[in-house]
Amino acid sequence: MSYVWLLVVPMMFAFFTGMMSGGGQQRTSNPKPSLLIQNDDQGPISNLVLKSLEQQGIYFLNAESNLDPSRTLIIPEGFSESLLAGESIPLELRLRDTSPTNPSVLLEALLFRGLMDMNGHWLEWVSQDGEWSAESPDFLNKLMDQPDPVRLNVAYAGTHPIPSGYGHSLPANVVMFLLMNLMIFGGTSIGHERQMGVMRRLAVQPIGLLQLIVGKVYGRWLLGCLMIVCLMGPGSVVFGISLGVRWVETLAVLLLFAWMAASFGVLMGALSVNPDKVPGLCVLISLIMAALGGCWWPLEIVPDTLRTVAHVFPTAWAMDALHQTIHFGAGFGRIGTELMVLLGFAALSNFVAVKWFKFS
Repeated sequence: MSYVWLLVVPMMFAFFTGMMSGGGQQRTSNPKPSLLIQNDDQGPISNLVLKSLEQQGIYFLNAESNLDPSRTLIIPEGFSESLLAGESIPLELRLRDTSPTNPSVLLEALLFRGLMDMNGHWLEWVSQDGEWSAESPDFLNKLMDQPDPVRLNVAYAGTHPIPSGYGHSLPANVVMFLLMNLMIFGGTSIGHERQMGVMRRLAVQPIGLLQLIVGKVYGRWLLGCLMIVCLMGPGSVVFGISLGVRWVETLAVLLLFAWMAASFGVLMGALSVNPDKVPGLCVLISLIMAALGGCWWPLEIVPDTLRTVAHVFPTAWAMDALHQTIHFGAGFGRIGTELMVLLGFAALSNFVAVKWFKFS
């Protein structure tokens, strides 16, 4: 049962939490809002307008589509004739959802861009020809197919997609269960060894207290190394996510965090009086640290005050470092602060454990 809790349960948590927050990690791409077209004109200019809108990335629905046409663009009858006669005629956009968080906001921006683009091609045609003829639609089509002389290339930050779904849940659950399991195993094992008199026998051996503490931490750290290898490697394959190009830095963050978690566990054992109460206390502490430290949700979505409070806990620093290495390709120079903070947590835990360690 111990290995189930160490290796199987974290994968299950990573699966369910990742599925609830988006599932598989997808490449970030520009969304294509859908639009139902009601073209009552069917003239040459209305078809050119639709081509310009389609070039902006708008997805056109047809009347037979199963999707709900919550956004409809109506091109009125006589649209082409009115424009050729120099008259202004409006298009009508009907929206059933007006919330600023829905795709209608993006659609309105794309419609504006498409119409501005069409007006630009129209002015270019007027400056070169100006007389409408049977060849004019072909001329405008050629203008619209030409590459723009000036383009704005927009790209998303980071060498990999922004963490979501399994891309966030896998490293987050590894961090949470490393902390929880190493605290439980470290605290309970030392408590039971003290009850059985093992610690009293070690007290008369020719070893220093610091050596004893480091040895106990090292044993639990090896258990953490097993968890990292068995969770991150197979997990990235099963969930189909990338661990980034800086896998050495990612591994270093997890190994250092495992040492810190093992130090916390030994500290719990050093300070505990009743080992039977240690597991419950360790679970409570680790869950609080995980929730506030960004393992349950990204810290980017919380208020600044809560984000500041989160960095009281080592989990927040570990998640910051993993976010940098996995999703932004950061090297050791970029995560030096996070590594030093984790090292400081580990050293402080070892110091307190040595100071207040009880052999009986």
